[in-house]
Amino acid sequence: MATTSIRLEKALVDKATVISQTYHRTTPKQIMHWATIGQIMEEHPELSYDFVRQLLTAQFEIEAGMVEPYEFGE
Repeated sequence: MATTSIRLEKALVDKATVISQTYHRTTPKQIMHWATIGQIMEEHPELSYDFVRQLLTAQFEIEAGMVEPYEFGE
């Protein structure tokens, strides 16, 4: 993954630092999380925040191998 340095307001970084500790993330990972949610919400304004949050959780569960295939009609 390529990285780029950018300037952010100190207040945003400070807030991300506090919130990141709650979720056991690094400050950059917290900012990326917020950016991902913001991007999804802008591209799909009809979706609720809760739906987007659950979607991201499901994606991480799939990547971690924490799901089983669902068999229809059984």
